[in-house]
Amino acid sequence: MKYYLLDNPPGADNKFNVGDDIQSLAAKRYLPKIDGWINKGRLSEYKGDTAKIISNGWFIHKPEYWPPSLDLLPLYISFHVNENVKNAMLNSIGVEHLRKYSPIGCRDFSTLNIMKENGIPAWFSGCLTLTLEREKYCTKNAREGIYFVDVLYKMHSQKPDNLFGIVKHKIRKKDKSEVDRIRLIESIFSSSLLDNVQKITHSCAVGDNSREFRLMYADTVLRKYANAQLVVTSRIHCALPCLAFGTPVIFIDGGLNDKSERCRLDGLTDWFNTISITDNGEFSNNFDINFPISPNTPIQNKELHIEYANKLIEKCESFINNR
Repeated sequence: MKYYLLDNPPGADNKFNVGDDIQSLAAKRYLPKIDGWINKGRLSEYKGDTAKIISNGWFIHKPEYWPPSLDLLPLYISFHVNENVKNAMLNSIGVEHLRKYSPIGCRDFSTLNIMKENGIPAWFSGCLTLTLEREKYCTKNAREGIYFVDVLYKMHSQKPDNLFGIVKHKIRKKDKSEVDRIRLIESIFSSSLLDNVQKITHSCAVGDNSREFRLMYADTVLRKYANAQLVVTSRIHCALPCLAFGTPVIFIDGGLNDKSERCRLDGLTDWFNTISITDNGEFSNNFDINFPISPNTPIQNKELHIEYANKLIEKCESFINNR
């Protein structure tokens, strides 16, 4: 039997999302070997020996390449179908394909409901990144480093001097809405915390976007998360690995108002220590905390994800071992 991994090459803008490659690394641990990589956006084009593939992640930006090749034996787990493409994917052929490989492990409640609406047996799995192993990325027992990872990236411009990129600097010539957001963040986090934040982004546009570089970058950021004292993020594929690593994490939910964005979060944000921010600058939290949050504020993850992580491990190991 051959074993393939999903590849996530950059789009036409040459940008890549590190979260996609983190999901591939999560699947990698289960394979006895890697015989090759298959472009996740062009699964129908594969022709070759029968191969098993763990099919986790967002499917599919180009539904014309769906369903996958008959030469692939997929395990659909941590599977996300976006609202934008569900009708194109779930024609009669697409539905028949998913029924053949059901039950489908769905990453979010939205995908689970889409499966049920189409008569496809399915279950809520959460994300495979919940099974990442800290010991493979951790260099020492003591935790250090506070990281802001694309905080409110959908609520602000991507200018390099923006507060949410650099996090803490003087308010200079900024419009009122941006000043209001700066003051909001400064009411949630103390100056002593903001002064010591390091920035990481999951949206990369670099000259080298080869698979080797993308996986190396994903490995590098996972090592930071595994060793961090605290991570604050608006990226689910930062927050989910942090849960796996036992790293204290706060998810900032704001600016993700489009239906295609909200559907990705259904069922996942309940697992996080979440601070929700409205467009008019109000915020609420689903965990007990005193504001402003300082470097000494104790943050404890909820650990609601653990039973799902254990089931994900069981399903993947069974899929690979059942020859």
